[in-house]
Amino acid sequence: QLLQPNSGQLSPNASAILDRIAGGLAQYAGRNRIGIEAHTDSGNASGNMHQLAAIQAAAVLDYLQRKNQFAPTQLFS
Repeated sequence: QLLQPNSGQLSPNASAILDRIAGGLAQYAGRNRIGIEAHTDSGNASGNMHQLAAIQAAAVLDYLQRKNQFAPTQLFS
């Protein structure tokens, strides 16, 4: 739902979903560090699922830091 298939690009509806998630994190996570993980499925044609998962997690992390004003060290992937 968040990412285009086999891509590190956010889907068109990702911002609405991530903004809701960010609101909950801001309300309940306080200053705790928050880890972001991505997992790909076997439908990945590129063959390097680990690399794609890292790129996808970085895309979500980047969005949350840019749009939701988390501290630079609060989020990690």
